[in-house]
Amino acid sequence: MRFRTRPGTGTLVGFIVGAVVATAGTATAGLIITGKQIKDGTVSSKDLSKEVRRQLAKKGATGPQGSQGPKGDAGPATGTAGGSLTGSYPNPGLADGTVGTSNFATIPAVIAKRSTGQGVGASVTVVTFESEEFDTANMFNPGDSSSKLTAPVKGVYFASATVAWDTSATGRRLVRMNRNAEPMSIATDSVQAASAGSTVQTLGRLVRLEAGDSITFDASHTAGGTLAITVQAASLNWVAP
Repeated sequence: MRFRTRPGTGTLVGFIVGAVVATAGTATAGLIITGKQIKDGTVSSKDLSKEVRRQLAKKGATGPQGSQGPKGDAGPATGTAGGSLTGSYPNPGLADGTVGTSNFATIPAVIAKRSTGQGVGASVTVVTFESEEFDTANMFNPGDSSSKLTAPVKGVYFASATVAWDTSATGRRLVRMNRNAEPMSIATDSVQAASAGSTVQTLGRLVRLEAGDSITFDASHTAGGTLAITVQAASLNWVAP
């Protein structure tokens, strides 16, 4: 198409054509350009209006406590141990001298006695007790047996007995320590009778016992007839696990 213009009208036509092209271009862009057509990274804060930038600059409100995540597990202990411990975490040990008797609720220990004479012949006779000097853990129970000292817990114990015989200078005296009903004694003391006065014997040893195990003592002699025996002390004391 060709346009004819009168002299002086060229400038006006050029302005109108430019305006139409510009308007058409703007309308076309509004219809075609969307978020999909905008290249990533090409929009910056300067391309946003002042109002949008002001809204983005606002600090959000703190969320409620209920939205906080659960607390995680505590991490492993580290560093040098103190107090009753020695060494370093995570594997400290007990410091020397920190464990004493006060750290135990009860230390099993008992002393049983017999003040009246018990007749003993040539055959082996189990020694019985009549009373106790002390008993921290019900280790001597005459209702169960008057001859047993019983371990209430597993451990190493020291067992001992001191007995006295009637006066007689004839023959030998034998006292034995036994664990449960085992056929072999675990300690033995055999002596020649004293030439004057009573013969006194003491025997003792460490022994490992399970809870419920018991210690008994028996006696015999070669003097002939019957001799009386008394028990000055028969003891069973826990000393170690």
